[in-house]
Amino acid sequence: MITVIFDLDGTLSKKDTYLPFLGLCLREFGLRRLSVIVLPLYVLLYKFSIISNHQLKEIFLSKILSGVSLEQLEPVSEKFVSRLIDKRLNRPIIQILNVHLKKRHKVILVSASFDFYVTKLAKRIGVNQVVCTKAEVNDGIITGRILGKNCHGQEKVKRLERLLSPSDWCSSVLYTDHYSDYPLLKKVKKGILVNPGLKTRLLLKKHIITLS
Repeated sequence: MITVIFDLDGTLSKKDTYLPFLGLCLREFGLRRLSVIVLPLYVLLYKFSIISNHQLKEIFLSKILSGVSLEQLEPVSEKFVSRLIDKRLNRPIIQILNVHLKKRHKVILVSASFDFYVTKLAKRIGVNQVVCTKAEVNDGIITGRILGKNCHGQEKVKRLERLLSPSDWCSSVLYTDHYSDYPLLKKVKKGILVNPGLKTRLLLKKHIITLS
């Protein structure tokens, strides 16, 4: 059986999903608008490698969603997923996904984005297996911390290694748009770049990777 791995942001979706999701949360809850004023500073710290991707993502989560209950967040997540499906998915790649599903390939959605909406989106598009970043929840309340590690870069490989057998890797295909998935591109049998940006093309030009 062929194992097919899809990235989400910039691959199945046209662009990043995390910031639009948080933006919707701010509008829906009408809270914490003052707390986001400092967020550009943290983005700058990340750009200069002073804080990690994990820390940046956790800071955004904490500033906007800490203290919010899963019950409150549920309808917002549903609304966001509906908007993704209506207007923000990459239709040609969704068609490819559907071909793999029709052929009964093992399809996995792997994303650094949060489980709040990634698992819901996967279910709506027919994908049963999901590997993504998870938020810590205590008594139904979001703490603002990431549970475990951010599912990014090498962490994607580690999680998939716990899920897949050696034979699964021998027939594996990855669809991604970004150089941060290079560790996973090295692991799979075949990598397919979806609308890669200039930096991704430059960083991966020496590797045998099929461009979509």
